Amino acid sequence: YKYQGCYTDNRDDRTLTGKIHYDDSMTLKKCATACSNYQWFGVTFGSQCFCGTSLADATEKRPEEECGMKCAGSKCQKCGDADRINVYWTGKDTVAVEPPLVGDFKYQSCWTDDKDDRSLTGGKHQRPDLTVEACAEICKDFRYFGLESSSECLCGNELGGEAAPEGQCSQLCPGNPEQWCGGSERMNVYTNTVLSSSTTTAEVPISTSTAESTTVTLPVEEETTTTVEPQPTSTVTLPDDGGFENGALWTPSAASGNAISVEVSRERVRSGNFALKAVFDNSTGSSKNYVKTVSLLPGRTYEASWWWWSEKVGTHTVSRMMFNGGGTSFVKDAGTQSGPAGQWVKATHQFTAGATVGSVTFSVYGNKAADSNTFYVDDISIVTI
Repeated sequence: YKYQGCYTDNRDDRTLTGKIHYDDSMTLKKCATACSNYQWFGVTFGSQCFCGTSLADATEKRPEEECGMKCAGSKCQKCGDADRINVYWTGKDTVAVEPPLVGDFKYQSCWTDDKDDRSLTGGKHQRPDLTVEACAEICKDFRYFGLESSSECLCGNELGGEAAPEGQCSQLCPGNPEQWCGGSERMNVYTNTVLSSSTTTAEVPISTSTAESTTVTLPVEEETTTTVEPQPTSTVTLPDDGGFENGALWTPSAASGNAISVEVSRERVRSGNFALKAVFDNSTGSSKNYVKTVSLLPGRTYEASWWWWSEKVGTHTVSRMMFNGGGTSFVKDAGTQSGPAGQWVKATHQFTAGATVGSVTFSVYGNKAADSNTFYVDDISIVTI
């Protein structure tokens, strides 16, 4: 990558609209690694990294002094500023395409998807190595499939939403960076040419190639709350990026105490390429929370689970999931008081949803103890059972 300059950027008009990555110890190298499948990357506001296949048309180059914020992980490097982004480019053009035909499926368009009103409701699958062909195989018995947020494959027999400009589907497939895998609340949609589509709920217009910028926010996963029931055989993982494969944390809260450092890391993973890493010096009690809102089906039973790995035992370091919504609530802890060191351990909790919306808070924390510890979390999920 070669440095291109300081550019304008804001959350309503992102300069780079591909993958996003947040890291409390951000450096240029970390951002470049997270964006290795993309031609462009940019760093902003000290700890935020954006990837892309091109710069948005509306962005403007600005004087270097306007990008004066130091990177959170390196005071010798600049990481943009408020509404400013330092941009880097490989010098190569994007070669990604959307295959027009994949088996019995034909490409239709970039498509809208609303987290509160899903366009495809037959099931969603998270794949860290997603490709168009893999999603087609997963959804082979459905009329439609869509690829969204780089690593999500959605299936369905009815299609809501509407066509969107192709430029809004700007995230690359992790399993094949020469293919498009949607965007934030945008899907690349395919139609099964063999199965009847007479029950389609939205007309499929001709695909447009007009490029427009789109707001990129932290992905927030929510299961559909429409009146269409999910397929009985589908097991749907609710928290988006529970394996941290997008390289982005959930919506964070401020750390409590100064004895904890949290980041998304490749150092030790249970599956995929990333896991959440928390380092405690345990000089004082410290914690950090990450929050998501999910939509559920009232009366349906779910299993919440996650995997944790601890370097040491007896250091009072813990992972915790808290849920609250519609009269249903629980707190589940798992950590070094009850488990071994040096291996992945699964924590689970079953509950029945009492409302359509609930808040999930995932926390890592440590109490004051005699020794420091490194703690990892991966594969957070809430699934129907």
